[in-house]
Formats: sequence, structure tokens, C-alpha cells
Amino acid sequence: MKAIIFIYILVMQQISFIEKVTNDFRSNSMFLLLNVESKSYSGPVIIENDDLYLFYAITKKFTKEDYKAYIKSILKDKKVLKLSNLDLKKWGFQKFHQDKRINCPKKLGIDTFIKLYFNNKKVLKDDISENQKNIIIEKLFMNQISCFIDDETGYLVIK
Repeated sequence: MKAIIFIYILVMQQISFIEKVTNDFRSNSMFLLLNVESKSYSGPVIIENDDLYLFYAITKKFTKEDYKAYIKSILKDKKVLKLSNLDLKKWGFQKFHQDKRINCPKKLGIDTFIKLYFNNKKVLKDDISENQKNIIIEKLFMNQISCFIDDETGYLVIK
């Protein structure tokens, strides 16, 4: 019985996290982590929720409700997003490759991971490359921690 309750709590946390990140339509909205497959690239990408919505609104004529239903199923079921031959960067998709210098939160624990890369105000520390920033976003997303680029400062911030 305890195992069933534990699994239920985990599933509900995942659903609430997905709900939170897919309901953010501000400019500089929260980041999503997706696996994509296109003619030029297959692998993980990060993208801001509002950029992904704009992509689907323009290319597929999705309403916000269509988009939310579609992308929630992609995230929940960890499906691969199949894209045609398009310019990923133009639409805001950001590719990245793993870097041994970014420590794994599973080894450190997520709290230590955050302390290592963020200051006390939950702002990303300086001297981190774009690729490293994208890996950090990936690790946060995998641990159901949302983040976004602050409009005023341009820094990555944990929500």
C-alpha cells in the first residue's frame, strides 16, 4: 500500500510540474526539455515554453489549448518530437552536448548541485558557458525544477 501511495505522489508531482511549465506564456517563459528528431539533428534540446508555443501556433495553427494538450502528452510520455527539416535555432530550440565539468545532481544531491551553480538568490553564477547553462537547465528540468531567463538582468533564475 505504501508503494502505491509513493508512486501516486510521484506521478502527481510530475503532472503538477508539467502543468506549471506549460502554462507559462510570458516572454522569457520557463524552459522545457525535449528530445527532438529532425533531418539535421536528433537529441535533447531546451526551449522556452512561449517559443515552442509560437512555433506550433505558426506552423500548425495550434490554439493555446491545442498546444498545451499536445505538449503535455509529449512531456508526460517522454515522446520524441518529430520535426521536419527546419532551422532549430531560428525557432529557439537550443542544442547542447554533455560536459564532464557539470557535476551530476544524482551524485551531489539536487540541493548541493544548486548551491554549486547558483547564488543565494537562485541566480546562475558567472563564468558558465552557454552549453554548460543548457546542461544545467536540463538537469534542473529532470529534477522538476523550473527556471527561466530574467527579463531585466538576462540571467538564468530558478523559479
